[in-house]
Amino acid sequence: MRDHCLNVGCVAQALFERLPPSVQALLPQGSTTLAALHDVGKISAGFLCKCQPWLVQHQLAAAALAWTAAIAPLAAETVEFH
Repeated sequence: MRDHCLNVGCVAQALFERLPPSVQALLPQGSTTLAALHDVGKISAGFLCKCQPWLVQHQLAAAALAWTAAIAPLAAETVEFH
């Protein structure tokens, strides 16, 4: 994940630098950083629990089930506030 984020950030920066200044001005400050961080959520337990075959392959299915059961009440509370 770290290498992927670094690669994406470098490519985004290189592309940004090749844009005309008038186009660069349209992008918010930190755009290249946001591009670099676009996949960070994929390392969260909630995202990883979405891929059952991966959990089984890495013998994490039971842990994911326990995590899901533990987090469910918190998720329900969060939904109530929105």
